[in-house]
Amino acid sequence: MSPRSSGRRADTATTTSPRRAAAASTGASSVRRAEIVRIAARLFAEKGFLGTTIRDIADEADILSGSLYHHFASKESIADEVLSEYWTELLERYDSVMAAGLEPTDTMRELIKTSVRLLEPYEFAVRCMLNDWSYLVTCLPYLDANMTRIESVWTRVIKDGIARGDFRDDVKAVLVYRTIMSSITGTARWFRPEGAVSTEQLAETMAELFLGGIMRPAAAVATKQTRARATAG
Repeated sequence: MSPRSSGRRADTATTTSPRRAAAASTGASSVRRAEIVRIAARLFAEKGFLGTTIRDIADEADILSGSLYHHFASKESIADEVLSEYWTELLERYDSVMAAGLEPTDTMRELIKTSVRLLEPYEFAVRCMLNDWSYLVTCLPYLDANMTRIESVWTRVIKDGIARGDFRDDVKAVLVYRTIMSSITGTARWFRPEGAVSTEQLAETMAELFLGGIMRPAAAVATKQTRARATAG
């Protein structure tokens, strides 16, 4: 084999294409970015968004503060990534519940359980919002828009239940919604799914408690009978 051909083989074996090198770099950057988001989410939950500095995040991630700006433009942009994933998941699941065409009582049950189930994977996001909601809505306006959207979903279902005679007519729909949602989100401060109560048990318990408070007695009895037959079957 001539030296020339040998040289070509050596070049082929040791040279990485620019496209492959770029892909590897992008993959590593994405992994690092996701790690920073997880670290920041925990700190925002524990110390508050306003109480967490870029230096805190960088120290936990074991990088220089300046290096953090290679991945994110600002601390607010990190919070955006933490929170937008939660809201995307929540709204998609709500849309699925509404598309199922269930009766108001069953729809309410699924909205409650869906909200509780997301406390486990998005505990830090929910706690972050609880800590600094007033500030976060000023820099992330979609938060307020999303809250308005889900309030509309809930109150529509509650009003439908009142109109059908399933729910009490002496309660205001918006008050019911805000009481339930505040209770669910507040649970993120103390609930730990690895404890004695599982996420699914918590979801079922909260659904029973809240529905028991707003359903008319006759509707509540009928619902229990229907669920009992379904369980027996």
